[in-house]
Amino acid sequence: FALWLLLGLECLQRAPLARIHASLLAEPNGDSILHANGIEAPGDPKTVALTTVLKRLEAIVKEFPNVKAEANRLINLRNGELHSSATVLADIEKSDWLGAYYEVVKVIVEHLDIPIGDVLPESVVKQAAEYAAASRTKIKIEVARRVEQSKTMLSLLTASDVTARLTTLYPRAVAFPESTYIPCPVCSNRSILETAVVRVTRDRYNEGDDVIERDFVSIAKNFLCVVCELELHGVHEVEAAGLASEYVETVVESLADRYSEQFYEPDYGND
Repeated sequence: FALWLLLGLECLQRAPLARIHASLLAEPNGDSILHANGIEAPGDPKTVALTTVLKRLEAIVKEFPNVKAEANRLINLRNGELHSSATVLADIEKSDWLGAYYEVVKVIVEHLDIPIGDVLPESVVKQAAEYAAASRTKIKIEVARRVEQSKTMLSLLTASDVTARLTTLYPRAVAFPESTYIPCPVCSNRSILETAVVRVTRDRYNEGDDVIERDFVSIAKNFLCVVCELELHGVHEVEAAGLASEYVETVVESLADRYSEQFYEPDYGND
């Protein structure tokens, strides 16, 4: 049961790429790209690894970054069952993976605009949805517990304690290569939110300002407040704490900056 569901998920995850073009699934080495474009070639066609598929889904399916961690975990379960001597799927409860499976499938089918009942039996959908809801509830309860714990911590701190802890903010932020600063939902002090860029929009020309703009879309990964010690891990915990999970930064570039190098002629030193 579990193995067939996980194997089916692999095919489903490849569908958004195939919808755009088969070459997105073609192994770049050899003749696979030729085959994907309908050109006869001597080599056998091969597809890219599933890890590559997941990376491309981040750019193609808007909500996929929110479930990528679950998708990776499901891949590891499948690989453990197929490529090791361990009975991975026999040793794990449905409640530990079926809810995550539902979340990943739901994101893919909504992107493809097909009913989830077209890819899963109704009985599986119902059970998986219940597990997913229970998992969300569990996360909310855990985050609420941490928030209360942080409130207690905050009540014990003096003003000088808060000041001293804030001096560690920037050194701690170094550990997060892609991060921004946001107010803590508990103490309102400046805190660290680790993010990861998942999509970059196409260039758009702003005629009024005569500049080129593009958006860098990031999702939240981890949160840390050095004052009240609230920590959140993963996008679902960040959302459960009432924080935004997606952030958009618009980068503006002048036409001169974009194209000046193309028209620059170096000095040959013959003057």
